[in-house]
Amino acid sequence: MRTLIVDTEFTGFTADAKILSIALVDVQSGEHVYVEIKDTLEEILEEKIPGRLSCAQIDDFIEKAGLVDTYVTETVLRQLNPGAHGISLDQAAVKIRCFIESFGEQVVLASDAVSWDHAMLLQLLEETGNWPCCASKLVSQMKDISIENDVLSFDSVDDLPHHALKDAKILADAYRAASTVRS
Repeated sequence: MRTLIVDTEFTGFTADAKILSIALVDVQSGEHVYVEIKDTLEEILEEKIPGRLSCAQIDDFIEKAGLVDTYVTETVLRQLNPGAHGISLDQAAVKIRCFIESFGEQVVLASDAVSWDHAMLLQLLEETGNWPCCASKLVSQMKDISIENDVLSFDSVDDLPHHALKDAKILADAYRAASTVRS
């Protein structure tokens, strides 16, 4: 059974939050998939996005207060590059499903922020009818992991860059290191 770390970035901490980006990283191999959801960005900006978000586009997000959390505009959006990684919600769902199913075995999805990442995964996969048959619909909460007298708390990891792929890779490395220490 494989463990895949899931990390998402989204429009804010509200019930109507929408997914901006998602990454899954296989703890064992480090293989990963990362996508940015152009539909969400274009819906909020009300314009097509050809490449990296410009300062003016980020300012537009800020002006449309309420649609996107200020923290998201200041931290997350500046790291997105939809020209390189942006695809539609439907394309993203298929890409994520295919990645999960490519391992040919049951997978466990784990996250440091289950309440948000699980909701975003459901938004992406369940609502588009793309939930992979080899994955449980429950995402596991990563617990505190001790690594040689240091504790990495997955409930309050404020040092992460808040970029879905970077965060997922850091969490997968920590998970792998902790598993090696326990073995």
